[in-house]
Amino acid sequence: MIFHLNKDERKLLQDFNIDFRSDFDYSDEEAFALLDQVHDAEIFYAQDSDTNGRSRYMANFHADLADKIQSLIPG
Repeated sequence: MIFHLNKDERKLLQDFNIDFRSDFDYSDEEAFALLDQVHDAEIFYAQDSDTNGRSRYMANFHADLADKIQSLIPG
């Protein structure tokens, strides 16, 4: 499957050193691996989200992106 992410979503992945290729046809296994990396980033930012507004924003952004990716994975 090919994920069509917007510029901000792609930048978010790049900033967290998550390898994403917009022209790559991901297998289910590769898609789940990408989803795991996004969840890991969400957890990283959520740990500090109670006291840091930027971390809260980043955790929410990663959560939304994870939801988007998961909704595109069949099954």
